[in-house]
Amino acid sequence: MIQPLPQLMSHQNHQHHIVMLIVPFQFHLLTTMIEYVELIHQIQAWI
Repeated sequence: MIQPLPQLMSHQNHQHHIVMLIVPFQFHLLTTMIEYVELIHQIQAWI
């Protein structure tokens, strides 16, 4: 009964590290998409 607890804690810690990596990547992707959309609007304004 005692053995699964450290495994569970290490698993949660691992998930936390994955989240720490994914969140900035998603934020970067979001800002890139916003810049891309603004660029498209500028091009449409020129046309």
